Amino acid sequence: MSAVGLGITAGSPPAWAAPKAAKTVVTTTSNPSSTPSTSGATAAAHRRTPTPRPGAADATSTTTSIAVPDPTSTTTPPSTTTTTPDPPSTTPPSTTPTTTSTTASTTTTLLSPTPVVAADAKSTGAKSTGRTHPRRAANRQAASVALASMVDALPGTEAALPAGIAADCSSDVSRLLDAWLNSLPPGSMWTPAPGACFQVDSGLELRFPTDLTIDGGTFEDPTTTAPRDRGHGTQRGHAAIEALGGTGLVLENLNIVGAHKGFSYRPALAFEGGIQLDGTADATISDVNVTHTFGDGIDLEPLRGGSDYRSGAIVQPVENLTVIGVTIKGAGRQGITAASVDGATMTNVHISGVGFDAFDFEADQANEGAKNVMIDGCTFSGINISMKGPATGPITLQNCTMLKTNRGDAVRISNTSGKALSGPIVLSNDVLRCAASAYVSCFQFGGASDVTVQNTAVTIGFHGDALHESAYTVSNGSHVTFADDIVSGFGQVGTSRGGSTATVTGGTWASMGCGGHAVCPAR
Repeated sequence: MSAVGLGITAGSPPAWAAPKAAKTVVTTTSNPSSTPSTSGATAAAHRRTPTPRPGAADATSTTTSIAVPDPTSTTTPPSTTTTTPDPPSTTPPSTTPTTTSTTASTTTTLLSPTPVVAADAKSTGAKSTGRTHPRRAANRQAASVALASMVDALPGTEAALPAGIAADCSSDVSRLLDAWLNSLPPGSMWTPAPGACFQVDSGLELRFPTDLTIDGGTFEDPTTTAPRDRGHGTQRGHAAIEALGGTGLVLENLNIVGAHKGFSYRPALAFEGGIQLDGTADATISDVNVTHTFGDGIDLEPLRGGSDYRSGAIVQPVENLTVIGVTIKGAGRQGITAASVDGATMTNVHISGVGFDAFDFEADQANEGAKNVMIDGCTFSGINISMKGPATGPITLQNCTMLKTNRGDAVRISNTSGKALSGPIVLSNDVLRCAASAYVSCFQFGGASDVTVQNTAVTIGFHGDALHESAYTVSNGSHVTFADDIVSGFGQVGTSRGGSTATVTGGTWASMGCGGHAVCPAR
C-alpha cells in the first residue's frame, strides 16, 4: 500500500533516499615508516567509482595543479575562481597551502549558503564561546563541498597510521589521532589493522572532513566524569567521534564503546555519545555498533556559526545521510537524535536498552527540524517527535518492530509552534506495543497536523492488567488517520479535543472490555 502523502510504495525508498555510490581506492602508504593494514584492499574491493556531484571535475581534462584550501583558513586557493556574495572573512590566510596534482578543472564557484540565525542556542545547555560569525562556517562548508567535487572522480588514498599512536587502548590517543585525521588530504581512506583499539578520552573532532573514510577499528571512551566546562556540550560530555560540517564522510565497520554500566540517564554526561554529525553532508554510517554510551548513540545536529561553531545561528542541517546496519545498545539518553536533518535514509537499525527514546526527533529552536527522513526496517523501543516550529516532516517509519513494552506510549508527537508540519508523518507495516498507563495513550499526538498509521499491529497492555489505556489522544489541531490496523487491548478507542480529528478506516480494533464490539465508543 502506498505511504499516504509521500507518493512512495511501502518498502521502496523515495527519490531522495537513493543509495550513494562508493569510491575506488588505491592503496598507498602515507607514512613510509608505517605498514598499511593488510585488510585495506579487501575492505575497499566493494567500492565503486561514484557518480560525480554536480560540478565535479572532468577526468579527461589536462593535468593541472590545484591548491587545496588550508583547513584553518577561509580564503580561496589562488588557482580557483571564487564567487561569493559574503563579505571577506577576518581569518588570516594560511601561509603554507598544500598543493596536489590532479586531473580536475581549476574553475570553481563557491556559493555560501544563507545562514538561518536563531534567537537562542540549544536548550540542552548550549552556549557559544565566540561571536555568531555564521559566514565563517558557511564559507568553510562551501569550500569542503567544492573540494569534494574536485576529488570525486579520483581514486582514494589509503592512509597508514603514524608510529606513536597506540592501537591497543593502552593510553589516551585523542589528541594525536584527532590531529592526524584532520591533517589527511581530501579523499583519504583509513583502514585500521584488525583488532585495533583506540582510547579516546576526549573524543575525536573531525573538522570539515572531505570524502574521508574510516573503515574498521574500536573506539573506547572510558570517561565517567563530566569534563571541564569549555563551551557548548563539553560541560556535559562529547561524542566519541564528531564531524563538524564537511561532506562525504564514511564511518563503517566500527565499534564505539562507552563506560556506562547501565542505560539510565546521567545529566552531567548527557552529550557523552557515540557519533555526532554537525551539518555534515552526504555522510554514510554503515555496520557500526555503539554500546554503553552516556549520551546518544547517534546525534544529528546543525552546523552553527560562532568562532567555535557553537552559536545559535544555524548554517545548515545534516543533509543526505545514509545509516545502514547500525546497532545501538545501552545508550543513556536517546538511540538516534535527529534534531536537524534534511534527507536521511536509515535501514536495518536496531536500538535497545536506551534511557529515553529509540528515535528522538527533537527540535530545540524554531528553525530546527527533521525533513525527508525514511526509516525502513528496525527494532526499537519508542519514538518521540518534539518540535518548536514547523520544520519537521515528511518522516516515514516502516517495517519496524517494538520487541517489548517499556512504557505507556509508543509514539509521542508534540508540536508547540501552532503551525502545520512541513510534511506528513507515516507509520506503515509496523509492530507497536504499549504498557497500561493512567497518564498517556498509546498514541499521544499534540499539534500533529498530518499523521497516518497504516497496516500496523498495536498491542496495548497485558491481559492481567487492571488498567487499560485508550489507543490515542489527539489534541491541538492534530489530524490522524488509522487505516487497516490491528489494535487490541485498549480501554477506549481514544480522545479528540482542541479541533483535532481521528479517523479509523478498516482493520480490526478490539478492546479489553467492550462487550464483544469490534470498536469501542470514542469519548
